[in-house]
Amino acid sequence: MDAFVTGVANPKVVQVYYGGGVRKWFMAFNTLIQADSGPGSRWRILWAYSDDGKIWTVDPQVLFRSSSEAMSGCGGKGLMVTNLFIDNGNFYMAFTEIGKPYAYLVRSPINTVNRVPGYSTWNIASSPIQANGEWTWKPLTPGIQQDFTSPPLNAASILPSCESSPPFMVKQSYIGRFFQSSTPNSPSRYIAVTSDMVGGQTKLQVWSSASLNKPFQYESDVAISAQDIGQFGLEFAFTQYPDNLPSSPRLLAPQLDFWLVRNIGAGLSQVTVSRRTAKLTGGGIF
Repeated sequence: MDAFVTGVANPKVVQVYYGGGVRKWFMAFNTLIQADSGPGSRWRILWAYSDDGKIWTVDPQVLFRSSSEAMSGCGGKGLMVTNLFIDNGNFYMAFTEIGKPYAYLVRSPINTVNRVPGYSTWNIASSPIQANGEWTWKPLTPGIQQDFTSPPLNAASILPSCESSPPFMVKQSYIGRFFQSSTPNSPSRYIAVTSDMVGGQTKLQVWSSASLNKPFQYESDVAISAQDIGQFGLEFAFTQYPDNLPSSPRLLAPQLDFWLVRNIGAGLSQVTVSRRTAKLTGGGIF
């Protein structure tokens, strides 16, 4: 691992149950190479695992790096993790790239045999969209600098994910699987909350898709105030349950239950965390 790692940011944690009472925790997170978030800073995505969710081992293999590391910019360059979740036997991760107004989606089958590091082969949702309307999933090579939007990857913009003002600060995209009811195997849909800049203003938006293999569609804006956004933007996440499965639905429509971190200012010392609810209206999502 790079000797100039200076800390951990954006940790996202999931639990994997292997049966027989055996479980393991996994984390995707950012590390900052070079002290301070200055023009030469480089953000990378790393991986860690734990047997109890308390004591963690950082995997020596860096997961993802961007070719933009070679560039300078306000707040540095690189990749920022926004979401890690499990669905249909896969790890899914959403992340953004500093300076680009959208999010990427990658996935890997959970490796139930080699539980360290726990993943198999990572693939990224890419263009072109196939005849059945699904993304093309292309393999990623861990640890190397990659240009995600150019050939051969041609990574897809799965969601807008645009920075607030000033332009290098917080931008987020978060995805959850919501079920129509608590009845096992009830219809479900993937709901995403993301930030976008429209007319010079930060907007919190709801997007949705019937499948993680297909593009998301814009649904509506979430009403927020300037106070919600705060000095450096906002961060958010749905309440997550490790057993939110088709057999045991936990995230239920039409109510969105999410957490909002706001008023990040004065050297990140002024932080307010609130739990919010919003209802899906219109009846057209499910």
